[in-house]
Amino acid sequence: MTRTTSSAAISRRELVAVPLLAGLISTVGTVGGFGGLGGLGPREAAAATTTATRKLRLRLPEPTGRYALGSTRLEMVDHDRSDPWHDTAARRALMVSVFYPARGRLSGPYAESPYLLPGEAATFDDTAANLLFLGLPEGAIDWAAVRTHVRADAPVAAGRHPVVLYSPGLGEPRTFATGIVAELASRGYVVVTIDHTYESPAVEFPDGTVARMLPPAPDPRTWVHTMMGIRVADVRFVLDQLAVLATLADLADTEARRPAVAGRVPHGLAGALDLDRVGMFGKSAGGSAALLSMAADRRIRAGINFDGNLGLNPMDPAGDLPAAVTDGVDRPFLLLASDTPENDTVPSWEAFMGNRRGWKRWLTLVGSRHHSYSDAESLVSQAAGPLRLPSETVVDDIGTIPPHRAIAVENAYVAAFFDHWLKDRPTRLFDRPSPRYPEMSLEH
Repeated sequence: MTRTTSSAAISRRELVAVPLLAGLISTVGTVGGFGGLGGLGPREAAAATTTATRKLRLRLPEPTGRYALGSTRLEMVDHDRSDPWHDTAARRALMVSVFYPARGRLSGPYAESPYLLPGEAATFDDTAANLLFLGLPEGAIDWAAVRTHVRADAPVAAGRHPVVLYSPGLGEPRTFATGIVAELASRGYVVVTIDHTYESPAVEFPDGTVARMLPPAPDPRTWVHTMMGIRVADVRFVLDQLAVLATLADLADTEARRPAVAGRVPHGLAGALDLDRVGMFGKSAGGSAALLSMAADRRIRAGINFDGNLGLNPMDPAGDLPAAVTDGVDRPFLLLASDTPENDTVPSWEAFMGNRRGWKRWLTLVGSRHHSYSDAESLVSQAAGPLRLPSETVVDDIGTIPPHRAIAVENAYVAAFFDHWLKDRPTRLFDRPSPRYPEMSLEH
């Protein structure tokens, strides 16, 4: 397979020149100070250690669900679609990660899943600085060594589990939400994270090729329309391929029957996919893609948007609203906002909340920022002390809410939402403010 790559990173100047930053990447503001590691326990703080000769090694929070975790990486090639970002004959190729409940505990012969592959990790310092604006010093963190608590290709736990798809923010790798993804998988979900090739900063394929993000087109409105159309097509293709996998009892003996999928498929994964119960969530641009994918594909029964503008014109946050916003969808959709000053999601969210179709809620995590809905919440807070990050940098990245509380509240609300709509486990968490989670404000 021929794949076109780009080694050109997108500079901050190029991104700032494209108003796409409003709502699609980070919306930053500055408020008060920040207290050290923001409430991380001593074990987590001790894990963030470094020396003059060793990069900082960080860890994600341990999932709290009853299952051990496994994951696998799969390449999916759409032989019926050329890659829309290139005027070539190359087919559209995606990398996905599948996180799932695993049998047994974490001990055993299965290595821990890396956070980023070598080709992806090699560019993440540049990504963190020029795409995500995290303010982290270059070369200080070992991104490939982030502790994930997930075993690569471990056997799948018995039973059928709801499937949840994840679409990342623009310029973010699919791994940048591993914390919440792993939490869902530990609670009995199969979670499939999608890298939208040439929108993600670096995507490493099984042959070693690394596809780099392409610069936005000069016309931001046309570019956003194109991007969202591609994301929806990617999501529907992934769902189609999962349906193929779900029909196969033992994939190890049926390689010829799955020509669009390459990679090791753990034994038992086919039988674990319950595609009658599918949800989707995403951050920023991925949150917008979740709504548009739901509107385009009825297989998706429920969706969540993490702080993403729902409009398609970055020059006008209140304009160019798709029918999924103005007319709504007839399935449940949750809006989770950051507490970012002058958050430009408000006009499109108000329009969505004003339509009369489907269950919907709008909540705000008080004291949070755009990247609070990502692994930055735990990783930046761990790095703050050892790297002596300015308090302004940390607040711009993840706000003033203590990280352990932000993570706990997000986990609770995301799990409760999907449990309610995909597992028939009723909750009243979205009906009124919760004394257990006072940090989550019910807006609508």
